[in-house]
Amino acid sequence: MRQPPLFLLLLVVGCAHSPPTAAPKPAPVEVTIEHLTDRDAWRVRYAFPAAEPQVVFGRDGRSIRERWKVLEPADATLVADGERGIVRRAGGAPIDALVMGLEDDFEKPEKNYQPVIPYGDGGRLFYTGYIDLDIPNDVFFTFVPRAGEHVVARGQRSGQPLRTDWVQNGTYAYFGKTEPRVTDAGLAVIDGAMPAWLREELERALPAFLAFYAQGTRQPLPTRPVIFMSYTEEPKSAGSRSFGGGVLPGIVQLDVRLGASYRTGRSPVVLQQALWLAAHEGAHLWNSDLFTSEESGAEWLFEGGADAFALRGLQQVGAATAEQTRESYSVALSLCLAGLGDGALRDSSRAGAWRNHYECGETLALLTEAAVRRKDPKADLLSFWGTLFERAKERRYDSALYLTTLQELGGPEAAATVRSLVEAGGPDVEQRWREALRTVGLETVRDDAAMPEEVRLAISTGALRRLAQQDCEANGDARAASSGAYVGGSGCRTLPPGAKVVRVGELGWDRGTAVHQTIAALCARGAPVRLTLEGGLTMDVPCQATLPHAPGYVRLGDDKR
Repeated sequence: MRQPPLFLLLLVVGCAHSPPTAAPKPAPVEVTIEHLTDRDAWRVRYAFPAAEPQVVFGRDGRSIRERWKVLEPADATLVADGERGIVRRAGGAPIDALVMGLEDDFEKPEKNYQPVIPYGDGGRLFYTGYIDLDIPNDVFFTFVPRAGEHVVARGQRSGQPLRTDWVQNGTYAYFGKTEPRVTDAGLAVIDGAMPAWLREELERALPAFLAFYAQGTRQPLPTRPVIFMSYTEEPKSAGSRSFGGGVLPGIVQLDVRLGASYRTGRSPVVLQQALWLAAHEGAHLWNSDLFTSEESGAEWLFEGGADAFALRGLQQVGAATAEQTRESYSVALSLCLAGLGDGALRDSSRAGAWRNHYECGETLALLTEAAVRRKDPKADLLSFWGTLFERAKERRYDSALYLTTLQELGGPEAAATVRSLVEAGGPDVEQRWREALRTVGLETVRDDAAMPEEVRLAISTGALRRLAQQDCEANGDARAASSGAYVGGSGCRTLPPGAKVVRVGELGWDRGTAVHQTIAALCARGAPVRLTLEGGLTMDVPCQATLPHAPGYVRLGDDKR
């Protein structure tokens, strides 16, 4: 929704006519979000000041809106129109009120917000972005909690219906019984089901991360954020764990889900991942909230930047050593190269390739810091971003400002190198990235014998993804799972729905570089690739694709800075 312009009344001497008056401001739209008492579902009511010919939902939420129901008017239907959803009545009759029914929806869309996030203690977080309208009017939300519960939204807590103003890009509102608490980081609604040891560690670390970022960038937050921390059991398997989060205006949202084997006591693995999540999302308060970038293809700026901030934040709170940080950079570089293949980073803003913006962006941050420290040993990544923020007009930045700042603080060669790595692909991608790091004193070593499991699985799934893209008409993809990889897409000629691959030829599916080399060699000859699925079924998948140079484990060697 667009805010109406502010008009300045200019008095001009000698003017023979009165200045034009502004058009009257349209009356607001009232939206009521009610958490139903008889089941975990929602009723959303829209009251319009004047009848509308149709109602348009602007945010991309096609798969999510497929599960919505139009309750009133009875003759209205919701249809998809590209990324938008449109409600129309039969015969084009006008709409002066609209009631939608929404079930609890825990889907995690890629690079989008989860519609509803469950709390283990029975509470819910509701995201308003998908119910936003494409309309010029002001909009006000009224959140209606269940009896005996309360709502927390826009920094306010109420056991009665709570009316707030609209927030661009949406906001989260908490419905439930958990009381908000004032912590050192901000007002927090922390899941009562979260293990005490994990809650205490997050409460200790998050304010330290925020203070570190504020001091390093010289950009204090204008207000303390609202923090939502949810925790639920992960039912997929005993050894599974899931961490997710996001930042909206003035909000940090963290979600932890653990399998049974991680719920019996303190776990170093869980702690490290939870702290990483908090450090990463905390960084977004600066590079995605206080300052923003909307440049398509340049998500590496804020996703890779947040990863790099998180690495330094973990060291700052004593949760990572310098050697562990170095290993993290090595894994990020290797995952970056495996994810890119022969493509360019700028082309990674698509399904199945988003992770490149994280790992490659993290590597570019490492290169940036090394370059600026060559000119000023006291400089670091946070001080670089502080300078960039100071130059961001209207608190907006893009890759052009990043490169201009890097050219000044790190030198023309560093800026040209980053531009080339972002924009160019080709068969020599690994060689170019390694050479770029060498120019700023960062040597690398190809060390496949020491390959971490995370890199090995990424290489295997990358090769299987290429095979799926060859076999399927659309959305060919592969993703690692417990004891196998799900491979397939839409309109596949050979791969059946839900295919879980456990072997490639005579190799286990998770053999990394060896799996890539096997698939590449067969595809180069136009020979089929034999896959064994869970349960023992084998199939030969035709392939004539050309796979890029086999990726491996590229770790940072001796630091020559």
